[in-house]
Amino acid sequence: MKSNKNNFLRFISLFIVTVLLFATVACSSGTSSQETTGIGEPIDIGAETAEEGLQYTAELEQYEGYKFRFLNVIDDLWGNSSVQRLDFDEEPADKLSEAIYIRNRKIEEELDIKIQVKNKLMIFDLGKELNRSVMAGEDEYDTAFICNNSLFNTKNSVVNLHDVQSIALEQVWWDPSYVESMTINGNLLGVMGYINFWGQIFVASMQFNRSMMVNYNLELPYDLVREGNWTFDKMYEYMSNVVNLNGDDSFSPDIHGNCIYGFVGGNDEPALTSIQASGAEFIIKDKDSFPQVNENLNTLVDAYQKLFEVLKGDGYFALSNTAELMGTDDIFVRQGRGLFSEDSIECLISSVYRESELEYGVLPLPKYDETIADYRSPLSQYGMVITIPVTNKDTERTGKILDYMSFCGYTDVYPVLQEMMCYKGIRDDDSIEMLDIIFQSKYADIGYLCGWTINVYNNIVKGLISKNEEIISKIEKEREIVQTKIDKYFED
Repeated sequence: MKSNKNNFLRFISLFIVTVLLFATVACSSGTSSQETTGIGEPIDIGAETAEEGLQYTAELEQYEGYKFRFLNVIDDLWGNSSVQRLDFDEEPADKLSEAIYIRNRKIEEELDIKIQVKNKLMIFDLGKELNRSVMAGEDEYDTAFICNNSLFNTKNSVVNLHDVQSIALEQVWWDPSYVESMTINGNLLGVMGYINFWGQIFVASMQFNRSMMVNYNLELPYDLVREGNWTFDKMYEYMSNVVNLNGDDSFSPDIHGNCIYGFVGGNDEPALTSIQASGAEFIIKDKDSFPQVNENLNTLVDAYQKLFEVLKGDGYFALSNTAELMGTDDIFVRQGRGLFSEDSIECLISSVYRESELEYGVLPLPKYDETIADYRSPLSQYGMVITIPVTNKDTERTGKILDYMSFCGYTDVYPVLQEMMCYKGIRDDDSIEMLDIIFQSKYADIGYLCGWTINVYNNIVKGLISKNEEIISKIEKEREIVQTKIDKYFED
């Protein structure tokens, strides 16, 4: 809890500095923003704005101008321009890109290296390119970013990061929760850090319409989260107060409609992340960190049943993913006709949210019930992690450079990303605290990311969306199929 507190205090300090510097940035409790839209002027960031007392203690070495070669995703992936980029040819104008640029020049000077993004590919081609390069015996990349759902297809092309002593995997700048979740019998193929921020922002979260809650005299749910009582049942209680046709003939999603929904989402993600966040597990690890099918699947069945009951009513769950209604942008953000929405935390820095007049808050996704100890904020299968190819001839040198680069990303760049998330829509300290809880509760579902449980969760998602209660009977039937997939993985 001390780490959580330090992160929260660090964030609040940054927040206060930002407000003093920019009166146009509205992050004060419950007040309306009078600012203009846009990213705003760059702020001067540095070590003094990072976590107080966090110092890099490893000795820095000089590498005589060595070209440090990355494989990374394309610069403008899915309309994003900064979070997934590793470098820029010249100093950019926006704050986040500027922070990345300054970090890289600092590292180049202190380590005497030249950062080189040697190849940029579409997200699903990264693993294929890494495998090709290794199969050809080429020492082409010092390090490579790989999509989460492609990582285990590169298992023969990357080194075990636990064998690279120069990477301080236990430190906060390497996301220890990911390290713990994705380590199998002492082996870790990739790790999430603060070099490329794509993985960090693709973590599931819940947004809520703050104004609607105030108008309906509903108590804001922050204390429920703090007390560990933010559950499926509580979410249903909130939704039951607001769901109504409001003059429409039906709850069918319509851009010209007036009805009020309980929970709005795009694609199938809300159903998937909600069940992943519930605390119920299909895959667990034994004492030696080997994954195996949970002997007791009753909790997963109960979680499905509970979530099914919460979402099955007309108007309680709406997926808006048509040519007219894409994702949650229209119904939730632009029209304000949904109480809750599921989206990655990335949405908070999107232009849709930043230009919206909606007054909203952010929460972790709810748990199955109060007996589940911790919240879980599922990481996307499309997040990216760093790997080291087996063709790398000096993994310890690579580890030293990556470790310092991720440290500087955590201290110098990450605070800027956090500040951007409270830029306009989030106007209260409570939501900022919730952001910290979300980041501290990131959850990597190893069964899903490895592909072992995709069919299980696809059935669960289909059942929730189609309101088919019979899907429960299929969960237990997948036990032997999934265990066979796990066994086959280790045989390979």
